[in-house]
Amino acid sequence: MPYIGKSPSNGVRNRFQYQATAGQTSFSGSDANSLTLTYTDSLYLDVYQNGILLVPGDDYTATTGTTVVLVQGASLNDIVHSVKVSPDLLAKPYLAPTYDEPEFVVRNIWRLYGGWYDGNPAQLKPARDALVAAELAKLSGGALKLAERARLLAETDSRLACHLVEFAVHAEPENKAVHQVRAEVYQYRRTTETSLMAKGIFGSAANQSRQISENE
Repeated sequence: MPYIGKSPSNGVRNRFQYQATAGQTSFSGSDANSLTLTYTDSLYLDVYQNGILLVPGDDYTATTGTTVVLVQGASLNDIVHSVKVSPDLLAKPYLAPTYDEPEFVVRNIWRLYGGWYDGNPAQLKPARDALVAAELAKLSGGALKLAERARLLAETDSRLACHLVEFAVHAEPENKAVHQVRAEVYQYRRTTETSLMAKGIFGSAANQSRQISENE
């Protein structure tokens, strides 16, 4: 019987699945299904990270027959921004992100299997948010400058805008003008969200800053 493809003498395709910890780059031994990683020829090896096919040499090395080594480990932030759910699935009424969202689920899975460390070494023993914010405000010309930049970015990159306006408020927590911008940024962000969880948190942040900015 003719055979097209890899010779059976090289074995059939096996699948190994590993749940990485923060920053992990080397994978070997028993996988999530208690299968031990082995391979005889790396030419017949396909390595995926978060559903993306990696490029041998550029993204990973596989030379020992028992170990695969990534060039760079993925952080929680990398994974949150790389996991995408098909729009066809999200369009189904019973899968729509009405209360929770896929990226919140990703965070929970990471915390369950990888712990609290997110892969960013600066976050292992971080400085206070207020100190980081104060330094960034100095570099950018003041807290209000940071807030104004956030306002400009709100409609094109609301995620980044929220980071900047939070730095601005942490740098000058009593600045009413900064709080007014923060209220605007989060109120706009709220209108773009679908889940009740996100709407509630962003709406609460907007209301908090609105009260401070209007308080005599």
